[in-house]
Amino acid sequence: MKKATLLFVFAIALFINAYAQLSESFEGTFPPANWYKSTNWSQSTSQAFDGTKSARCMYNGTNDTLITPTLNLASGNYYLNFYWKELNLNNTDSVVVSFSTDNGQIWYQLGVTGGGSDNIWTAESFFVSNPSSPTCKIMWNYLKTGSQTTTFYLDKVEVSTSTNTKSDQASLIEVYPNPISNNSITINNLPNEKTSIQIVNVLGKTIYESVFVDSKSKITIPFEFESGIYFINVKTPNKQFSKKLIQL
Repeated sequence: MKKATLLFVFAIALFINAYAQLSESFEGTFPPANWYKSTNWSQSTSQAFDGTKSARCMYNGTNDTLITPTLNLASGNYYLNFYWKELNLNNTDSVVVSFSTDNGQIWYQLGVTGGGSDNIWTAESFFVSNPSSPTCKIMWNYLKTGSQTTTFYLDKVEVSTSTNTKSDQASLIEVYPNPISNNSITINNLPNEKTSIQIVNVLGKTIYESVFVDSKSKITIPFEFESGIYFINVKTPNKQFSKKLIQL
């Protein structure tokens, strides 16, 4: 009996290690315990993807950072998953997401997010390859690069061994290739329910729109537009997904 109990506890520990290296939805005090924030990061009580609150950066002329507590990540591959949105579609500012294995002494860029989302929560996932360090940290750095002013919202931050949770099926939707170079795009992992697909340009003009009543898992649609930046919005009765597209 004692051996079985120990095996059960060990199995639970493995499950937690796989799915709860970090999980934060900013519902409590802000910043959360052991997080670091610069002046212009605060808590929003009006915008949230998960729950009733989120983190936000209200830009006022400086580069602003939000940094996680120290994470003890064993060897293996991980994903940083989170949701973000901005209220201004035409915003060209960016948020650089970086990773450190030495408590923030040296930062390595994981990717860049932001750049306008027309008030739609967007799923983001960055791959972290074999950190194998007890002193890992993750940083979001808001960089002012354009003339528009907006607020960046961040919610449901997770570090795990898988991409965004399967319960949020919209976060699993894939759009490829991106950048686009072959006059078409493929949308994969669509839910089996009524789904609307809309593509808009940076001015907010709709250039493609279609509704699929019985959505297939994968569809290919034409994409023969001028070079530039576009946004694809996928909506189901319960979820929304938005992604920036680049036409070469």
